[in-house]
Amino acid sequence: GSEVPVIEKPGSTLAESFRSIRTSLKYFMPEGQPAVIAITSTVSGEGKTFVAVNTAAIISMLGRKTLLVGLDLRKPRINKILGLDNSVGMSTWLSGNSRYNEVVQATHIENLWFVSSGPIPPNPSELIERDAMNEFLAKARKEFDYIIIDTPPAAVVTDALLLAARADVTLFVVRQRYSAKSTLSLIDEIYRTREIKNPGIIVNDISMSGYYGYGLRYGYTMGYNYGYNYGYKYYGHAPYGRGARNNAGSYYKED
Repeated sequence: GSEVPVIEKPGSTLAESFRSIRTSLKYFMPEGQPAVIAITSTVSGEGKTFVAVNTAAIISMLGRKTLLVGLDLRKPRINKILGLDNSVGMSTWLSGNSRYNEVVQATHIENLWFVSSGPIPPNPSELIERDAMNEFLAKARKEFDYIIIDTPPAAVVTDALLLAARADVTLFVVRQRYSAKSTLSLIDEIYRTREIKNPGIIVNDISMSGYYGYGLRYGYTMGYNYGYNYGYKYYGHAPYGRGARNNAGSYYKED
């Protein structure tokens, strides 16, 4: 099955969903300024890496220089999806063992570059807290229009929150009938207590029939509260009031 359907199946419903995400992201960010977008989930298995790869690819198709960064340092996976090297990457940059131009790789997708997670380090959270993380993002902002970060799950490790604090937008991926309802409570708490700008939720709607070898079809969209709706929901810009939670409730299994 395809893990980059926006490239391999550009006419598909799924690709159209990612085009909707791309369009909606424009509302978050000042025109002409580089943007860092962190994509996370609360637990593993909600589809965040798939969303990160396809969001980066769909943005690059507009001709925007896009950098996809693997920062789930405990579980490198994007390099396998893209068929690229993981011998150097963020872990070797953050530990001072690689130079910036050694870790940025071209991909087979035009306008899309990639930095892999690198070899799994013993101390991922400590590495991400280093000044080298800020230095990396400063360099990337000078060179790229969009920087898409695939972070670890926010409920499992602190790395995701450390990274979200550095991002212009943080998107939480939740999966229909998979994510527990406590997911929304956790996201709500993160939003209220942490310095996270522009949080949003993407619901990965898997209720439709088989697709791309997954045995399910992913559907993503960022449907704005004011009626921008594709059958799966995005709640953007401080969405965590009673109305948004009630609307989203049907997507979640009970704890």
